[in-house]
Amino acid sequence: MAAVEELSRGERLAGFIARMQATPFAWGGVLGVDCLMQPADWSVELGAGDPAAPWRGTYTDEAGARTILEDAGGFVPHMARALEPIGWRRVAAPELGDIAAIEVVTPKGRDLVGAIRNERFWIVRAVNGGVGLLRAEAVAVWTWGGGHG
Repeated sequence: MAAVEELSRGERLAGFIARMQATPFAWGGVLGVDCLMQPADWSVELGAGDPAAPWRGTYTDEAGARTILEDAGGFVPHMARALEPIGWRRVAAPELGDIAAIEVVTPKGRDLVGAIRNERFWIVRAVNGGVGLLRAEAVAVWTWGGGHG
Protein backbone atom coordinates (compact mmCIF):
# COMPACT_ATOMS: atom_id res chain seq x y z
CA MET A 1 0.00 0.00 0.00
CA ALA A 2 1.40 3.42 -0.95
CA ALA A 3 1.96 6.02 1.74
CA VAL A 4 -0.34 9.00 1.71
CA GLU A 5 1.62 12.09 0.76
CA GLU A 6 1.37 14.99 3.16
CA LEU A 7 0.10 18.19 1.63
CA SER A 8 2.55 21.07 1.34
CA ARG A 9 1.93 24.14 3.47
CA GLY A 10 0.80 26.00 0.34
CA GLU A 11 -1.71 23.27 -0.55
CA ARG A 12 -3.00 23.20 3.02
CA LEU A 13 -3.34 26.98 3.02
CA ALA A 14 -5.25 26.96 -0.29
CA GLY A 15 -7.72 24.41 1.08
CA PHE A 16 -8.07 26.30 4.35
CA ILE A 17 -8.75 29.60 2.59
CA ALA A 18 -11.35 27.95 0.33
CA ARG A 19 -13.18 26.77 3.46
CA MET A 20 -12.85 30.20 5.09
CA GLN A 21 -14.28 31.82 1.97
CA ALA A 22 -17.50 29.89 2.62
CA THR A 23 -17.54 30.63 6.37
CA PRO A 24 -19.49 33.69 7.53
CA PHE A 25 -17.98 36.51 9.55
CA ALA A 26 -19.03 36.33 13.19
CA TRP A 27 -17.39 37.70 16.30
CA GLY A 28 -16.07 35.13 18.76
CA GLY A 29 -15.47 32.14 16.52
CA VAL A 30 -18.60 30.13 17.27
CA LEU A 31 -21.06 30.89 14.45
CA GLY A 32 -18.35 32.08 12.07
CA VAL A 33 -14.86 33.57 12.03
CA ASP A 34 -13.43 37.01 12.78
CA CYS A 35 -9.96 38.48 12.23
CA LEU A 36 -8.60 36.90 15.43
CA MET A 37 -10.17 33.51 14.88
CA GLN A 38 -9.06 32.98 11.27
CA PRO A 39 -5.35 32.89 12.20
CA ALA A 40 -6.21 30.77 15.26
CA ASP A 41 -8.08 28.31 13.05
CA TRP A 42 -5.04 28.19 10.73
CA SER A 43 -2.93 27.25 13.75
CA VAL A 44 -5.34 24.39 14.48
CA GLU A 45 -5.18 23.33 10.82
CA LEU A 46 -1.39 23.06 11.08
CA GLY A 47 -1.64 20.94 14.21
CA ALA A 48 -0.13 23.63 16.42
CA GLY A 49 -3.12 23.87 18.73
CA ASP A 50 -5.77 26.50 19.32
CA PRO A 51 -4.28 29.79 20.48
CA ALA A 52 -7.81 31.19 20.83
CA ALA A 53 -9.13 28.46 23.15
CA PRO A 54 -9.19 30.69 26.27
CA TRP A 55 -11.48 33.30 24.69
CA ARG A 56 -13.23 31.41 21.84
CA GLY A 57 -16.96 31.96 22.26
CA THR A 58 -16.57 34.53 25.04
CA TYR A 59 -17.45 37.61 22.96
CA THR A 60 -20.10 38.35 20.35
CA ASP A 61 -19.24 41.82 19.08
CA GLU A 62 -16.38 44.20 18.34
CA ALA A 63 -16.55 45.75 21.81
CA GLY A 64 -16.04 42.33 23.39
CA ALA A 65 -13.05 41.64 21.15
CA ARG A 66 -11.52 45.02 21.98
CA THR A 67 -11.94 44.36 25.72
CA ILE A 68 -9.96 41.11 25.38
CA LEU A 69 -7.23 42.93 23.44
CA GLU A 70 -7.08 45.82 25.93
CA ASP A 71 -6.90 43.40 28.88
CA ALA A 72 -3.84 41.79 27.21
CA GLY A 73 -2.12 45.15 26.71
CA GLY A 74 -2.93 45.48 23.01
CA PHE A 75 -3.19 43.47 19.82
CA VAL A 76 0.44 42.35 19.51
CA PRO A 77 0.87 41.36 23.18
CA HIS A 78 -2.40 39.44 22.92
CA MET A 79 -1.20 37.51 19.86
CA ALA A 80 2.18 36.83 21.46
CA ARG A 81 0.56 35.46 24.63
CA ALA A 82 -1.71 33.25 22.55
CA LEU A 83 0.76 31.97 19.94
CA GLU A 84 4.12 31.63 21.67
CA PRO A 85 3.08 29.16 24.41
CA ILE A 86 1.94 26.68 21.75
CA GLY A 87 5.16 26.82 19.75
CA TRP A 88 4.81 29.79 17.38
CA ARG A 89 7.94 31.94 17.37
CA ARG A 90 8.45 35.56 16.43
CA VAL A 91 10.38 36.22 13.21
CA ALA A 92 11.51 39.34 11.36
CA ALA A 93 10.14 38.64 7.88
CA PRO A 94 7.08 36.66 6.77
CA GLU A 95 7.00 33.44 4.78
CA LEU A 96 4.16 31.33 3.43
CA GLY A 97 1.72 30.33 6.17
CA ASP A 98 3.00 32.70 8.84
CA ILE A 99 0.58 34.57 11.11
CA ALA A 100 0.90 38.30 11.74
CA ALA A 101 -0.63 41.42 13.13
CA ILE A 102 -0.89 43.83 10.20
CA GLU A 103 -1.99 47.43 10.03
CA VAL A 104 -5.02 48.18 7.88
CA VAL A 105 -7.09 51.26 7.12
CA THR A 106 -10.78 50.92 7.96
CA PRO A 107 -13.66 53.39 7.85
CA LYS A 108 -12.90 54.04 11.54
CA GLY A 109 -9.19 54.71 10.93
CA ARG A 110 -6.04 52.61 11.26
CA ASP A 111 -6.32 49.31 13.08
CA LEU A 112 -4.48 46.03 13.57
CA VAL A 113 -5.90 42.72 12.37
CA GLY A 114 -4.72 39.13 12.36
CA ALA A 115 -3.58 37.81 8.99
CA ILE A 116 -2.04 34.78 7.30
CA ARG A 117 0.70 35.10 4.67
CA ASN A 118 0.41 33.58 1.21
CA GLU A 119 3.14 33.93 -1.40
CA ARG A 120 2.61 37.65 -2.00
CA PHE A 121 -0.22 38.98 0.15
CA TRP A 122 -1.76 38.92 3.60
CA ILE A 123 -5.00 36.97 3.85
CA VAL A 124 -7.47 38.72 6.14
CA ARG A 125 -11.01 38.11 7.28
CA ALA A 126 -13.47 40.44 5.59
CA VAL A 127 -16.22 41.85 7.81
CA ASN A 128 -18.69 41.41 4.95
CA GLY A 129 -17.78 37.72 4.68
CA GLY A 130 -15.12 35.72 2.92
CA VAL A 131 -11.47 36.67 2.83
CA GLY A 132 -9.45 39.48 1.35
CA LEU A 133 -5.90 39.77 0.06
CA LEU A 134 -3.91 42.81 1.15
CA ARG A 135 -0.48 44.27 0.72
CA ALA A 136 0.35 45.65 4.13
CA GLU A 137 3.17 46.10 6.58
CA ALA A 138 3.36 43.47 9.26
CA VAL A 139 3.71 44.86 12.76
CA ALA A 140 4.63 41.43 14.20
CA VAL A 141 5.07 38.01 12.53
CA TRP A 142 5.06 34.47 13.95
CA THR A 143 5.99 31.17 12.32
CA TRP A 144 5.36 27.57 13.32
CA GLY A 145 7.18 24.43 12.36
CA GLY A 146 10.29 24.27 10.26
CA GLY A 147 9.92 27.59 8.47
CA HIS A 148 12.57 30.31 8.41
CA GLY A 149 15.52 27.98 8.39
